Amino acid sequence: MTVNKRERGSIIINLLLLMVAAMILGMFGFQQLRHYKAEQQAITDSINKMRIETAIMNAYFSAYAANDSIMIQEIIRDFNDHPETFFHPDSIPPKPPTSPQYYQARLEGVDVVVYY
Repeated sequence: MTVNKRERGSIIINLLLLMVAAMILGMFGFQQLRHYKAEQQAITDSINKMRIETAIMNAYFSAYAANDSIMIQEIIRDFNDHPETFFHPDSIPPKPPTSPQYYQARLEGVDVVVYY
């Protein structure tokens, strides 16, 4: 089977166009993947904050149910000093990847706010 110069040039151009198209599609796919990972991290961060708020409130209500005269500020201070004591060792929320420190909590009005 012989291929003349005109057909050979056409094959090379088709291959180049295919490579350019694949690169463009790959570029869009990579951008979508980065966006997806950022969105996934935001959701994970929100879930961790809710788990921490729940753990703090559970500790407060447990103390309240035991007629202990503990204040919510004391529980928040305990959490900020020793967060690992509020969770089972297998379920401690990890540090946020964008911060070198662990989550902290504070009281704003009647709301417990978790931040880093």
